[in-house]
Amino acid sequence: MGEEGGIATGSDGPHPATSIIIRAKNEEAMLGETLRRLHTQTFRDFEIILVDSGSTDRTIEIARGFASVRVVQMPASDFTFGRALNLGCRHSRGDIMVFLSAHALPGTDRWLAKLLAPFEDHQVAGVWGAQARRPGAEPAPRLVRQDLSGFHRNIYFGFNNSNGAARKAIWERFPFHEGMPGSEDKEWAMRVLALGYTLVHDSEAFVYHRHEDSIRQAWWRSHREHLGYVQFLPEHRVGILENMRYAYYAIRGAWEPIRTPGRITRFARRVPRILATTAGRYTGSHRRTARVFA
Repeated sequence: MGEEGGIATGSDGPHPATSIIIRAKNEEAMLGETLRRLHTQTFRDFEIILVDSGSTDRTIEIARGFASVRVVQMPASDFTFGRALNLGCRHSRGDIMVFLSAHALPGTDRWLAKLLAPFEDHQVAGVWGAQARRPGAEPAPRLVRQDLSGFHRNIYFGFNNSNGAARKAIWERFPFHEGMPGSEDKEWAMRVLALGYTLVHDSEAFVYHRHEDSIRQAWWRSHREHLGYVQFLPEHRVGILENMRYAYYAIRGAWEPIRTPGRITRFARRVPRILATTAGRYTGSHRRTARVFA
């Protein structure tokens, strides 16, 4: 099967209820486990589409080892987060599209069922779950319905393409913006909420997800996300005092109970990355950039 913007390989089967779309580049370390956990889900009516943007490791080989996975390839030079997602969405056949990071491990065999349940309400445009750094740190049960006013009260709490789902019919009207450096999920959320749709957060649809970034990568991730925020929220700026509070609570939260083995080493590794992330929040939100007009 082929389509403009990418080449897909894999078997065509019956029309599935759900399409799970995974963006990947050089994800051989965890992709196999992610795919294995998908195949233990209690909800089984799905297809898996892996959008690869130029992997040079065994990512594609691992994906093709699962008969249920279709691989869509795009050149690394064409990659943006929104463009990769839109490519996977165009290849999808399900009425609900689920977005999952290649290194995000579903926390339970009910992850997918929990993520899909709110779509019984036709006013719901999208659902997102929670993220935990490791087993034993699972989030407390929490169910939140978000409207536009709730989005503006806390723009950081919202729809997330690392662990989220959206109706295909709504995506067809409002695809992800392909020119943004990051935060394309939040920009999409604001658009659909502005039209009166609802987004739902269910913390029981959680994944284990963390980034093993270098200090520079931690800065760049935060910087590009805040560049994205400024594109659709041009008044958004992270102040110095706000950033200091962010760093304080992040560092305090990184300290684990005194009896946790290896806590000092983990804490020492996290603090420089927290400070880099804090710097990225400031540099990204204070850089002038073109506004997105959707």
